[in-house]
This record gives sequence, C-alpha cells and structure tokens, in this order.
Amino acid sequence: MQQREIRALVNNSSVQLARSSGIPTQKEYKVLNISRGGLCFESETEDFLLNEVIKINLIIDKHSIHKANGRVCYCNNCSEKNAAAYGLSFLDKFIDTDILRGNIS
Repeated sequence: MQQREIRALVNNSSVQLARSSGIPTQKEYKVLNISRGGLCFESETEDFLLNEVIKINLIIDKHSIHKANGRVCYCNNCSEKNAAAYGLSFLDKFIDTDILRGNIS
C-alpha cells in the first residue's frame, strides 16, 4: 500500500481558482492544509464537482508561489459554518518541499 503524503496546516494561505472558462477569479479561498501533491481549501459560497479540473494559483503570505492544474478529489461538508472542504490534487506540478518548509507553520 502506498503511504499518503503528510499534510500540514498552513497560515496566511489562500488559493485563487479558474474553472474551465479559463477566466481567473479574484476570489480567494482559505487553504486548510497542503502537501507536496495537493491541498485542501474551504468554500462557503461555491460548489465544485468531483473530478472537475481547475487552474490553481496558490498564495502564501500574499505571494503567488505555485501555479498548476488540479483535480477536485473529495468534498467534506463542514456543518458548523455551512462550508465545504474540498481536496485538490495537483495534475502537472508538485510543490517544491523546500518552499513548503519555509512557509508552513
């Protein structure tokens, strides 16, 4: 069995997403955790479909650090805030672990 990558909690991190229309949105979603191969973000207003492919712009401390294509791989409802937590797996680029070590708390 393949071991899952370790996910770490992050502060001051968000993600901008562009759907298939290719038009980027200025809306930023809070990133809950991140690993080398993907991330989990929270959405209170929009629904995303499983297996939907989305362009990702990851922002940590107001700096864009990673752009990639991602696939929605899971959704968990967060009942306390009427929000959903979505998992995105990176399709074409992994995050450099050295960058993550310097930004994850």
